[in-house]
Amino acid sequence: KIADVMTMRRWEQVKGNVHFNDNTSDPGHDPLFKVRPFLTYTLERMQSIPPSEHLCVDEQIIPYKGKSHLKQYNPSKPHTWGYKVYVLCDSKGIAYNFKMHVGKIQPVSGMPDLGASSNIVLHLASIAPSNQNFKLYHDNWFTSTGLEIEMAKRDLLPWHSQNQQR
Repeated sequence: KIADVMTMRRWEQVKGNVHFNDNTSDPGHDPLFKVRPFLTYTLERMQSIPPSEHLCVDEQIIPYKGKSHLKQYNPSKPHTWGYKVYVLCDSKGIAYNFKMHVGKIQPVSGMPDLGASSNIVLHLASIAPSNQNFKLYHDNWFTSTGLEIEMAKRDLLPWHSQNQQR
């Protein structure tokens, strides 16, 4: 624990001086600008792991009780307040891709706009190789006819919580 190594005052001083980006080069439109280099590095490392055959898309809440305009409330999650992140994982819990929720969900470039929930699946599943019979699991919130068609074009077998077999 940090408390075993340093005082709270020292921790606050260290935490206040940690920077991942230069504040003077703020582009003004990225709410995660200050941590973007860290997120990019983490995402690159996650995507360097070869994905397993069974993949799942879901949303997670990173618990946070402080003040932030990015904080979300979801009463159906174990941690009801925090940062929402969409994650592509395998059956063992290894994450391969993620996307932080920062507002309006844009369509994936080169893909049709299928609505927010389906756009998330297209974005996260874009790292899975096509035509290799990957199975993609997701719940009904992410499901749409357009998504099923797009996944079939990429030969990603679409599964969702109601499917028992394909």
